[in-house]
Amino acid sequence: MYALQAAGVRVPKPVLFYEGVLLMEVIGDHEGRVAPRLVEAGVTKEQALPMYERLRGEVVKMLAADLIHGDLSE
Repeated sequence: MYALQAAGVRVPKPVLFYEGVLLMEVIGDHEGRVAPRLVEAGVTKEQALPMYERLRGEVVKMLAADLIHGDLSE
């Protein structure tokens, strides 16, 4: 996470890494609700294309930094 953040990839801010456990910021709204998983978000076809294009750009940044996301999924 630290390396991804340093490479400019949009990731949750890493807070602490200790004995194999990573603590990172929570992504949510201004009311404190945690962001839904993508599969639960109800994304329309119109919303999907710009999201995909942004995700593809983030993956390109990861690859340019010689990093691979091991379980990138929905």
